[in-house]
Amino acid sequence: MACGVRAAPLLVRAAPFRLAREALSPESVRLMALEREARIESLRHSAALVRVSDRLSAAGIRAIALKGAAIARCSYPEPHLRPMVDLDLLIPGEAAAQAHRVLLADRDYSVHPGVLDQVWDNPEHLAPIVDGGASVTIEIHWRVGAAIGGEALQNEIVRSAQSDMAGNAALLFPSASANLLHLMANACAKDGLISTMIVLADAAYALRGDEPAIRSLPDRASRLGLDRALSLVAAVAHDAGADWPRLLGPVLETPPPGSAERAMALMAVPREVARRQRIVDRKAGGSQPVRAGAFVRRAFAPDPLALESFRGQGRTRIAAYLAWLVDRTRQAGAALVERRLHGISKGVDIVAWVRAGPMEREGA
Repeated sequence: MACGVRAAPLLVRAAPFRLAREALSPESVRLMALEREARIESLRHSAALVRVSDRLSAAGIRAIALKGAAIARCSYPEPHLRPMVDLDLLIPGEAAAQAHRVLLADRDYSVHPGVLDQVWDNPEHLAPIVDGGASVTIEIHWRVGAAIGGEALQNEIVRSAQSDMAGNAALLFPSASANLLHLMANACAKDGLISTMIVLADAAYALRGDEPAIRSLPDRASRLGLDRALSLVAAVAHDAGADWPRLLGPVLETPPPGSAERAMALMAVPREVARRQRIVDRKAGGSQPVRAGAFVRRAFAPDPLALESFRGQGRTRIAAYLAWLVDRTRQAGAALVERRLHGISKGVDIVAWVRAGPMEREGA
Protein backbone atom coordinates (compact mmCIF):
# COMPACT_ATOMS: atom_id res chain seq x y z
CA MET A 1 0.00 0.00 0.00
CA ALA A 2 1.41 3.34 -1.03
CA CYS A 3 0.97 6.27 1.31
CA GLY A 4 2.45 9.72 1.72
CA VAL A 5 5.35 10.32 4.08
CA ARG A 6 3.22 12.51 6.36
CA ALA A 7 0.47 9.88 6.59
CA ALA A 8 2.74 6.93 7.36
CA PRO A 9 3.50 7.90 11.00
CA LEU A 10 -0.21 8.39 11.65
CA LEU A 11 -0.99 4.90 10.38
CA VAL A 12 1.80 3.42 12.47
CA ARG A 13 0.66 5.34 15.53
CA ALA A 14 -2.94 4.18 15.09
CA ALA A 15 -2.05 0.55 14.38
CA PRO A 16 -2.24 -0.71 18.01
CA PHE A 17 -5.72 0.73 18.41
CA ARG A 18 -6.99 -0.54 15.05
CA LEU A 19 -5.65 -4.03 15.81
CA ALA A 20 -7.40 -4.02 19.21
CA ARG A 21 -4.12 -4.24 21.12
CA GLU A 22 -3.77 -2.83 24.59
CA ALA A 23 -3.26 0.92 24.33
CA LEU A 24 -0.40 2.75 26.01
CA SER A 25 -1.27 4.40 29.30
CA PRO A 26 -1.00 8.20 29.53
CA GLU A 27 2.01 7.80 31.83
CA SER A 28 3.77 5.57 29.29
CA VAL A 29 3.07 8.09 26.54
CA ARG A 30 4.47 10.90 28.70
CA LEU A 31 7.62 8.94 29.56
CA MET A 32 8.17 8.03 25.91
CA ALA A 33 7.88 11.69 24.93
CA LEU A 34 10.35 12.72 27.64
CA GLU A 35 12.82 10.01 26.59
CA ARG A 36 12.57 11.10 22.96
CA GLU A 37 13.20 14.70 23.99
CA ALA A 38 16.17 13.63 26.15
CA ARG A 39 17.71 11.69 23.25
CA ILE A 40 17.44 14.73 20.99
CA GLU A 41 19.03 16.93 23.68
CA SER A 42 21.82 14.37 24.07
CA LEU A 43 22.58 14.41 20.34
CA ARG A 44 22.71 18.21 20.36
CA HIS A 45 25.14 18.32 23.27
CA SER A 46 27.32 15.56 21.80
CA ALA A 47 27.50 17.43 18.49
CA ALA A 48 28.38 20.67 20.28
CA LEU A 49 31.13 18.93 22.28
CA VAL A 50 32.68 17.49 19.11
CA ARG A 51 32.50 20.85 17.31
CA VAL A 52 34.08 22.86 20.10
CA SER A 53 36.85 20.30 20.68
CA ASP A 54 37.70 20.41 16.95
CA ARG A 55 37.86 24.22 16.95
CA LEU A 56 40.02 24.46 20.08
CA SER A 57 42.32 21.59 19.07
CA ALA A 58 42.98 23.28 15.72
CA ALA A 59 44.10 26.36 17.67
CA GLY A 60 46.38 24.27 19.91
CA ILE A 61 44.21 24.71 23.02
CA ARG A 62 43.48 21.78 25.32
CA ALA A 63 40.27 21.92 27.34
CA ILE A 64 39.03 19.76 30.21
CA ALA A 65 35.38 18.70 30.10
CA LEU A 66 33.66 19.34 33.43
CA LYS A 67 30.62 17.95 35.24
CA GLY A 68 27.94 16.64 32.89
CA ALA A 69 30.07 17.08 29.76
CA ALA A 70 32.62 14.70 31.26
CA ILE A 71 30.50 12.05 32.91
CA ALA A 72 27.86 11.70 30.19
CA ARG A 73 30.63 11.33 27.61
CA CYS A 74 32.74 8.81 29.54
CA SER A 75 30.65 6.97 32.11
CA TYR A 76 27.01 6.72 31.16
CA PRO A 77 25.92 3.78 28.99
CA GLU A 78 23.36 6.06 27.33
CA PRO A 79 24.18 9.81 27.40
CA HIS A 80 20.51 10.81 27.33
CA LEU A 81 20.19 9.41 30.86
CA ARG A 82 22.28 12.35 32.05
CA PRO A 83 20.42 15.67 31.46
CA MET A 84 22.67 18.62 30.65
CA VAL A 85 21.89 22.32 30.53
CA ASP A 86 25.16 23.51 28.97
CA LEU A 87 28.73 22.44 28.28
CA ASP A 88 31.32 23.37 30.91
CA LEU A 89 34.98 23.45 29.83
CA LEU A 90 37.98 24.23 32.04
CA ILE A 91 40.89 26.06 30.41
CA PRO A 92 43.08 27.41 33.24
CA GLY A 93 44.78 30.78 33.06
CA GLU A 94 45.09 33.13 30.10
CA ALA A 95 44.39 30.38 27.55
CA ALA A 96 40.71 30.70 28.48
CA ALA A 97 40.52 34.19 26.97
CA GLN A 98 42.31 32.95 23.84
CA ALA A 99 39.81 30.07 23.50
CA HIS A 100 36.97 32.55 23.91
CA ARG A 101 38.34 34.68 21.06
CA VAL A 102 38.92 31.63 18.83
CA LEU A 103 35.30 30.52 19.13
CA LEU A 104 33.84 33.99 18.64
CA ALA A 105 35.96 34.41 15.49
CA ASP A 106 33.91 31.56 14.01
CA ARG A 107 30.55 32.80 12.77
CA ASP A 108 28.88 29.63 14.08
CA TYR A 109 29.47 30.91 17.62
CA SER A 110 28.18 34.06 19.29
CA VAL A 111 27.93 35.59 22.74
CA HIS A 112 24.80 34.53 24.59
CA PRO A 113 22.09 37.15 23.87
CA GLY A 114 21.30 37.39 27.57
CA VAL A 115 24.65 39.07 28.29
CA LEU A 116 25.03 41.31 25.25
CA ASP A 117 23.77 44.42 27.03
CA GLN A 118 25.81 44.06 30.21
CA VAL A 119 29.42 44.06 31.33
CA TRP A 120 30.32 40.45 32.10
CA ASP A 121 32.01 40.09 35.48
CA ASN A 122 32.05 36.51 36.74
CA PRO A 123 34.80 35.13 39.01
CA GLU A 124 34.64 31.65 37.47
CA HIS A 125 33.98 31.74 33.73
CA LEU A 126 33.87 34.04 30.72
CA ALA A 127 30.69 35.22 29.03
CA PRO A 128 28.65 32.22 27.81
CA ILE A 129 28.87 31.37 24.11
CA VAL A 130 26.08 29.85 22.02
CA ASP A 131 26.83 27.21 19.40
CA GLY A 132 24.40 28.27 16.68
CA GLY A 133 24.53 24.91 14.93
CA ALA A 134 23.48 22.86 17.95
CA SER A 135 21.77 25.63 19.99
CA VAL A 136 23.85 24.73 23.04
CA THR A 137 25.41 27.15 25.53
CA ILE A 138 29.14 26.74 26.26
CA GLU A 139 30.83 28.09 29.39
CA ILE A 140 34.62 28.43 29.38
CA HIS A 141 35.88 28.37 32.96
CA TRP A 142 39.29 29.80 33.67
CA ARG A 143 39.19 28.34 37.18
CA VAL A 144 37.06 26.16 39.41
CA GLY A 145 35.69 28.81 41.74
CA ALA A 146 33.32 26.70 43.80
CA ALA A 147 32.36 28.17 47.17
CA ILE A 148 33.81 24.98 48.63
CA GLY A 149 36.77 23.12 47.16
CA GLY A 150 38.30 25.99 45.19
CA GLU A 151 41.92 25.74 44.05
CA ALA A 152 42.55 22.36 45.68
CA LEU A 153 39.60 20.90 43.79
CA GLN A 154 40.84 22.39 40.53
CA ASN A 155 44.28 20.84 41.07
CA GLU A 156 42.61 17.46 41.66
CA ILE A 157 40.66 17.80 38.39
CA VAL A 158 43.70 18.89 36.35
CA ARG A 159 45.97 16.22 37.85
CA SER A 160 43.53 13.40 37.10
CA ALA A 161 42.62 14.52 33.55
CA GLN A 162 43.21 11.96 30.79
CA SER A 163 43.05 12.49 27.03
CA ASP A 164 40.21 10.94 25.03
CA MET A 165 38.79 11.51 21.58
CA ALA A 166 35.78 13.72 20.93
CA GLY A 167 35.20 13.58 17.20
CA ASN A 168 38.53 14.02 15.42
CA ALA A 169 40.15 15.95 18.26
CA ALA A 170 41.49 15.03 21.68
CA LEU A 171 39.76 16.39 24.77
CA LEU A 172 40.74 15.99 28.41
CA PHE A 173 38.39 14.29 30.86
CA PRO A 174 38.91 14.21 34.67
CA SER A 175 38.69 10.96 36.58
CA ALA A 176 35.19 9.87 37.56
CA SER A 177 35.84 10.39 41.28
CA ALA A 178 37.41 13.87 40.81
CA ASN A 179 34.49 14.89 38.63
CA LEU A 180 32.08 13.53 41.24
CA LEU A 181 33.72 15.67 43.94
CA HIS A 182 33.29 18.71 41.68
CA LEU A 183 29.63 17.85 41.10
CA MET A 184 29.06 17.53 44.85
CA ALA A 185 30.70 20.89 45.50
CA ASN A 186 28.67 22.53 42.76
CA ALA A 187 25.37 21.03 43.96
CA CYS A 188 25.85 21.77 47.66
CA ALA A 189 27.16 25.31 47.17
CA LYS A 190 23.95 26.37 45.44
CA ASP A 191 20.89 27.36 47.41
CA GLY A 192 18.21 24.93 46.36
CA LEU A 193 20.23 21.75 45.72
CA ILE A 194 18.12 21.01 42.65
CA SER A 195 21.12 19.30 41.03
CA THR A 196 21.47 16.89 43.97
CA MET A 197 19.27 14.44 42.08
CA ILE A 198 21.73 14.45 39.18
CA VAL A 199 24.67 13.98 41.57
CA LEU A 200 23.04 10.87 43.06
CA ALA A 201 22.79 9.31 39.61
CA ASP A 202 26.36 10.39 38.82
CA ALA A 203 27.58 8.78 42.04
CA ALA A 204 25.86 5.52 41.16
CA TYR A 205 27.75 5.40 37.85
CA ALA A 206 31.08 6.85 38.95
CA LEU A 207 31.41 4.50 41.95
CA ARG A 208 29.86 1.34 40.53
CA GLY A 209 31.85 -1.71 41.61
CA ASP A 210 34.84 0.40 42.77
CA GLU A 211 34.93 -0.24 46.52
CA PRO A 212 38.46 1.21 47.06
CA ALA A 213 37.38 4.49 45.41
CA ILE A 214 34.29 4.64 47.62
CA ARG A 215 36.26 4.03 50.83
CA SER A 216 38.82 6.70 49.87
CA LEU A 217 36.17 9.38 49.33
CA PRO A 218 36.00 10.64 52.95
CA ASP A 219 39.76 11.32 53.13
CA ARG A 220 39.86 12.97 49.71
CA ALA A 221 36.76 15.04 50.44
CA SER A 222 38.21 16.15 53.79
CA ARG A 223 41.46 17.33 52.16
CA LEU A 224 39.43 19.39 49.70
CA GLY A 225 37.07 20.80 52.33
CA LEU A 226 34.19 18.79 50.86
CA ASP A 227 33.54 16.50 53.82
CA ARG A 228 30.20 18.11 54.63
CA ALA A 229 29.17 18.10 50.97
CA LEU A 230 29.89 14.36 50.87
CA SER A 231 27.97 13.87 54.13
CA LEU A 232 24.88 15.55 52.69
CA VAL A 233 24.96 13.70 49.36
CA ALA A 234 25.57 10.38 51.16
CA ALA A 235 22.64 11.05 53.53
CA VAL A 236 20.29 11.79 50.65
CA ALA A 237 21.58 8.78 48.68
CA HIS A 238 21.04 6.55 51.72
CA ASP A 239 17.46 7.79 52.07
CA ALA A 240 16.97 7.11 48.36
CA GLY A 241 18.04 3.48 48.85
CA ALA A 242 21.59 3.59 47.44
CA ASP A 243 24.14 1.03 48.69
CA TRP A 244 27.41 2.94 48.33
CA PRO A 245 27.00 5.22 51.42
CA ARG A 246 27.20 2.13 53.67
CA LEU A 247 30.82 1.61 52.58
CA LEU A 248 31.87 5.08 53.78
CA GLY A 249 31.84 4.03 57.43
CA PRO A 250 31.07 6.15 60.50
CA VAL A 251 33.60 8.88 59.66
CA LEU A 252 31.09 11.30 58.13
CA GLU A 253 29.50 14.10 60.09
CA THR A 254 25.72 13.84 60.41
CA PRO A 255 23.88 16.64 58.53
CA PRO A 256 21.36 18.80 60.45
CA PRO A 257 17.95 17.19 61.06
CA GLY A 258 15.69 17.60 58.06
CA SER A 259 18.45 18.36 55.54
CA ALA A 260 18.08 15.11 53.63
CA GLU A 261 14.30 15.54 53.65
CA ARG A 262 14.66 19.04 52.23
CA ALA A 263 16.88 17.86 49.40
CA MET A 264 14.54 14.94 48.69
CA ALA A 265 11.53 17.29 48.58
CA LEU A 266 13.33 19.53 46.12
CA MET A 267 14.25 16.52 44.02
CA ALA A 268 10.58 15.50 43.88
CA VAL A 269 9.57 18.53 41.80
CA PRO A 270 9.21 17.12 38.25
CA ARG A 271 11.67 18.58 35.76
CA GLU A 272 9.06 18.66 33.03
CA VAL A 273 6.70 20.75 35.19
CA ALA A 274 9.36 23.41 35.68
CA ARG A 275 10.34 23.24 32.01
CA ARG A 276 6.77 23.67 30.78
CA GLN A 277 6.21 26.61 33.12
CA ARG A 278 9.34 28.30 31.75
CA ILE A 279 8.00 27.85 28.22
CA VAL A 280 4.66 29.38 29.24
CA ASP A 281 6.39 32.34 30.89
CA ARG A 282 8.63 32.90 27.88
CA LYS A 283 5.75 32.78 25.39
CA ALA A 284 3.56 35.07 27.48
CA GLY A 285 6.29 37.51 28.46
CA GLY A 286 3.83 40.24 29.37
CA SER A 287 1.28 41.03 32.04
CA GLN A 288 0.00 38.51 34.54
CA PRO A 289 -3.44 38.07 32.83
CA VAL A 290 -1.73 37.24 29.52
CA ARG A 291 0.55 34.78 31.31
CA ALA A 292 -2.44 33.20 33.06
CA GLY A 293 -4.30 32.96 29.75
CA ALA A 294 -1.36 31.21 28.11
CA PHE A 295 -1.18 28.78 31.01
CA VAL A 296 -4.92 27.98 30.80
CA ARG A 297 -4.74 27.41 27.05
CA ARG A 298 -1.80 25.05 27.50
CA ALA A 299 -3.36 23.30 30.50
CA PHE A 300 -6.60 22.43 28.71
CA ALA A 301 -5.21 21.63 25.25
CA PRO A 302 -4.44 17.89 25.34
CA ASP A 303 -1.54 16.33 23.49
CA PRO A 304 -3.11 14.43 20.53
CA LEU A 305 -1.09 11.30 21.27
CA ALA A 306 -2.14 11.33 24.93
CA LEU A 307 -5.79 11.86 23.99
CA GLU A 308 -5.61 9.02 21.48
CA SER A 309 -4.32 6.70 24.21
CA PHE A 310 -7.46 7.40 26.26
CA ARG A 311 -9.66 6.78 23.21
CA GLY A 312 -7.94 3.46 22.72
CA GLN A 313 -9.48 2.28 25.98
CA GLY A 314 -12.94 2.08 24.36
CA ARG A 315 -14.09 5.64 25.07
CA THR A 316 -15.76 8.16 22.80
CA ARG A 317 -13.84 11.34 21.99
CA ILE A 318 -15.72 13.35 24.64
CA ALA A 319 -15.29 10.62 27.27
CA ALA A 320 -11.59 10.39 26.37
CA TYR A 321 -11.16 14.15 26.84
CA LEU A 322 -12.92 14.02 30.23
CA ALA A 323 -10.70 11.11 31.31
CA TRP A 324 -7.63 13.04 30.16
CA LEU A 325 -8.82 16.12 32.07
CA VAL A 326 -9.25 14.09 35.28
CA ASP A 327 -5.75 12.65 34.86
CA ARG A 328 -4.31 16.12 34.16
CA THR A 329 -6.01 17.51 37.29
CA ARG A 330 -4.59 14.66 39.37
CA GLN A 331 -1.08 15.39 38.08
CA ALA A 332 -1.51 19.11 38.80
CA GLY A 333 -2.63 18.30 42.35
CA ALA A 334 0.42 16.11 42.87
CA ALA A 335 2.66 18.92 41.61
CA LEU A 336 1.04 21.36 44.08
CA VAL A 337 1.67 18.93 46.94
CA GLU A 338 5.31 18.65 45.89
CA ARG A 339 5.64 22.43 45.75
CA ARG A 340 4.12 22.58 49.24
CA LEU A 341 6.73 20.10 50.48
CA HIS A 342 9.35 22.29 48.83
CA GLY A 343 8.08 25.33 50.75
CA ILE A 344 7.85 23.52 54.09
CA SER A 345 11.39 22.20 53.81
CA LYS A 346 12.97 25.61 53.23
CA GLY A 347 13.49 26.16 56.95
CA VAL A 348 16.56 23.92 57.16
CA ASP A 349 19.64 26.04 56.47
CA ILE A 350 21.82 23.26 55.11
CA VAL A 351 23.69 25.49 52.66
CA ALA A 352 25.21 27.48 55.54
CA TRP A 353 26.11 24.20 57.24
CA VAL A 354 27.85 22.84 54.14
CA ARG A 355 29.76 26.08 53.58
CA ALA A 356 30.94 26.42 57.19
CA GLY A 357 34.71 26.77 57.45
CA PRO A 358 37.01 24.86 59.83
CA MET A 359 36.89 27.59 62.51
CA GLU A 360 33.07 27.61 62.52
CA ARG A 361 33.01 23.83 62.69
CA GLU A 362 35.27 23.73 65.74
CA GLY A 363 33.02 26.21 67.51
CA ALA A 364 29.85 24.33 66.59
